[in-house]
Amino acid sequence: MADQTRKAGRILQFIHKAEDWLLILFTSSIVIFSALQILLRNLFDAGITWISPLLGVLVFWIGMLGALVATRDNAHIKINVLSVYMTEKLQDISQIVVYLFSAGVCLTLAYYALEFLKLEMQSAAKAFADVPVWVVEIILPATFALMGLRFLVYAIAQAASLVKGGTAG
Repeated sequence: MADQTRKAGRILQFIHKAEDWLLILFTSSIVIFSALQILLRNLFDAGITWISPLLGVLVFWIGMLGALVATRDNAHIKINVLSVYMTEKLQDISQIVVYLFSAGVCLTLAYYALEFLKLEMQSAAKAFADVPVWVVEIILPATFALMGLRFLVYAIAQAASLVKGGTAG
């Protein structure tokens, strides 16, 4: 069992590093491509036509990856209006419900994003240059599925902690 836990930990560590490196890569790419486009326009009165749409795609991907990292770090937007009036045990129970609801929403979004992606794959539409639109949109089902799975894991961990008599807070 310890070996499986160690393997799972390594897989999670790999996923976390991949998310971080993708954010670094995409953010750096935005800076580099923006600077290149500015230089080309100011020095040569010309630019590369596909850079502007690529920058929009990179911003979109950074937003989705940022949401994924926020759920990883449990630092996403939360509305805690009623929690101040709840006991600690009731807060834990409500947190489980919130995690399960969030998992359901994210996994539903992942499913429909995948269905949408399947439709887009049948289309010949291009996002920019020669890149099909579905390649740009592949981030949607991937991030929603990972966020949904994370919320599910958080719910299970919170429930396990509650059953053991502690709080997962």
